[in-house]
Amino acid sequence: MYGMVTLGLRDYTIERFGASVWTAAAKASGVEHADFVTTSSYPDSITTACLVAAVQASGVDAATFLEGFGAFWVLRTAEEKYPHVMRAAGGTVDQFFAALPRLHDHVRTLLPELAPPTFSVLKQGEGKFQVTYWSERDGLDPMVVGLLKGIAQRFGTTAQVTMVKLRSSTQDFSLFDVHLADAGKTLSS
Repeated sequence: MYGMVTLGLRDYTIERFGASVWTAAAKASGVEHADFVTTSSYPDSITTACLVAAVQASGVDAATFLEGFGAFWVLRTAEEKYPHVMRAAGGTVDQFFAALPRLHDHVRTLLPELAPPTFSVLKQGEGKFQVTYWSERDGLDPMVVGLLKGIAQRFGTTAQVTMVKLRSSTQDFSLFDVHLADAGKTLSS
């Protein structure tokens, strides 16, 4: 994973749980002296170790932690690191969901070693979407819930996100239903 993921994880942990929690997580994962570079690629094992240690140090369950990190990723990390990509995805929450499958294509031009997840979005009515998620990484489904909720929050609304199917040994994707409180919201609304 790229350094921006570990740096985003650090920022979320500090903002949500405090600097002492990140210090403990960094020490437990062996990165207390690491200087991560946003655009440098690192082995997934480093970020995974940081994530596991941050969850343990935070005192919350992994699903709660990951959901919060997912929302933080949309609202802070992606917004700060890739504002042009976020703006290009559309000015309404509906447009943003429709553009979700292409977002990583834009980022991949900047980060060629990126191995991002893949999304497919099917609109099922006003403010209702079915999102399919594929990833080579296990266990991040709760983060996707947070990402989807974070997208809604970015537009000043809320989303109810339901995990319909989780990836398994017989199914290579996860499926989410998203119901927006106000699908017509724009960034300026």
